[in-house]
Amino acid sequence: MLHETFKKIGYKKLISDYDLTSNPCLLWSYVNRPLNHIIDSLVITYPLDTIKTRYYREFWQRRKNENNDQVVFGILQELAKILLKDEHAKYNGNLVNDTLYNLVLMDRVRQNPTKEQAQKDFDYLKKIGMHGSAYNLLYENMRYQEIDWDKDELLKELQMDNKKCCPRTWIMDNTK
Repeated sequence: MLHETFKKIGYKKLISDYDLTSNPCLLWSYVNRPLNHIIDSLVITYPLDTIKTRYYREFWQRRKNENNDQVVFGILQELAKILLKDEHAKYNGNLVNDTLYNLVLMDRVRQNPTKEQAQKDFDYLKKIGMHGSAYNLLYENMRYQEIDWDKDELLKELQMDNKKCCPRTWIMDNTK
């Protein structure tokens, strides 16, 4: 579901070329390589009987123990095609999670929303009960700071979390 949702969004919108090729990923404190090398190495090592590198050997052993190694391998092969070879991949709409899709667009993809789009985003967050994130959209998120909306009126539409049941929000405060 995650993979199909991210394919619909577009992996290239989520992972920059810099993050893919230049920014080392630190995995379990002993694999410090760029993401493109990690993806490629995982694809290469899957069919091997003997894997010398500890991380890849343990990665594939865990997947085999969980009985999901073939699925993970298929996803990694597809990721390699999308990210490393710039091939297009169709997504399965039946497996896309619409809520996740909308939240990721709001938080990671949409850079300069119009007032109309900002209002739709606010209404969507409110509709799905994410009032803390809707608040952050109004007051605490840089992408939405230039929107000319009546924040005081919109604030009245939000429910406050008096029980402290939802301390984390999807739309984060990125103004400080």
